[in-house]
Amino acid sequence: MAETAARYSNLEYDLDQGERGKRDAHTAELLAELRARKPQPSVNNNAAAVFSVLNTLAKASEVIVSQES
Repeated sequence: MAETAARYSNLEYDLDQGERGKRDAHTAELLAELRARKPQPSVNNNAAAVFSVLNTLAKASEVIVSQES
């Protein structure tokens, strides 16, 4: 991870197809191994992580969200 972070990477690109790829393509299989079941989505920013947690933990509830600008 440190080696990849220290240089350019193809994180968001599918080099075989020559176009933008899926961000979770590099982590889906690893997460599936950790969970020992089908591949699960992953996120790479705080807003998506907060949404995922709220979607799971606050299902059928009201959540008030404030965005400070």
